[in-house]
Amino acid sequence: MDTSRFILQPNIQFRDLGENFTRFEISPLNRGYGESIGNALRRILLSSIPGASIVSVKFSGVNHELSTIKGVRDDVLSIMMKLKKIRIKVKSGEQANLYLNIKKAGKVFAKDFEISGDAEIVNGDLEITELNSDGELEIECLVETGFEYLPVEDRQNEDIVEGYFPVDALFSPVLNVSFSVEDARVGQITNLNKLILEIKTDGTVSPMNALKHAIDMFSFSAENFSSAISKASPLEGEKKKSQIIEENLKSTQLKEQQKNVKSLTVDEIGLSPRTLNALKNNLVNSVEDIIKIGREKISTLKGIGGKALKEIFERLEELGVKI
Repeated sequence: MDTSRFILQPNIQFRDLGENFTRFEISPLNRGYGESIGNALRRILLSSIPGASIVSVKFSGVNHELSTIKGVRDDVLSIMMKLKKIRIKVKSGEQANLYLNIKKAGKVFAKDFEISGDAEIVNGDLEITELNSDGELEIECLVETGFEYLPVEDRQNEDIVEGYFPVDALFSPVLNVSFSVEDARVGQITNLNKLILEIKTDGTVSPMNALKHAIDMFSFSAENFSSAISKASPLEGEKKKSQIIEENLKSTQLKEQQKNVKSLTVDEIGLSPRTLNALKNNLVNSVEDIIKIGREKISTLKGIGGKALKEIFERLEELGVKI
C-alpha cells in the first residue's frame, strides 16, 4: 500500500521575535505527529548543530589560572569565564586562533582580539575586563569546532599545548528551543496538528539555517533507518528462540494431524478391497484400532499377509502415522 498519500504536506511560516530568535509554525501535520516531530527536532537542534568555541587559553607571564595580573581589574579565572562567552563563527576549516595584546588603560572587548583563520567574532561588544594605566594584557586563544557542550573533565586524554589552560567549550550555536502543539484543520478534517517551534541562537547561525540543518539530519536519519530495515536480521538469541518456536509448531501440527488421522475409518484411508475386507473381518474398523493392535499383532490376524501389511504401513506413513 502506498502510505505516502496519507502523509500531509505541511507549510512553514515564521516570525522574528527578536535578535536571532524566531518562531516557526508548521502545519498541517497528521494527528500525533506534532509532538513526535517537535521532540525530534528539538533534540537535534540542541545536540547536533555544529559550532565553534574557545577550548584553551594562554596568558603571557601567567603560570596558574588562580593568578592575578598587575594593572588588570579581574583575575585570570574571571577573565577565562568571560572568554568562554565569546561567540565565534568559523567559516572554513576546523580551527582558528585569537590574539590580544593591550598596553593602554581602558576596557577590553571581544572585538579587540585579532583573528587568524577564516573566522569572525559575532558578539564583539562583550566586555572582557579593564586595564588601568600600568596594565598590560596578552592572551592567546585556541578555537575549535564541535557539537554540544564539552567540559574540561571530558578532555583529560587530549594533548594540551604547554602554557595553555583548558576551558569548558560550548560549541552549540543554539541557545534555546521550545515547542508546543495546537489543533489544525484542513477542510472538514479537524483533528490535525500545528507545530509551533521557537528557536534562539547565538548569532553564529540563524534560527532558519539551524532548522534547515536539523530537518536535513532528521531526513538523513530516517533514510538510514529505511535502508537498515531491509537488511534486518534476528539477534543470535532470537534465532535459537525462533527455531524452537518453529519446531514446537511443527510438533503441535503433527500431533494434531495424527489425532485427526486416528479418527479415520479403514474405508477412508485408501486401502485395496482385499486388505480392507481382511481388516473388517478381524473387527479392525479404524486407524486407531490398527495403532492399538500394533505392528507385531496385526501380522497375526487372519487374512493379513506380508503384502497387506506393507500396504497398511505405507498408507499410514503417508498420513503421518508410524507404528
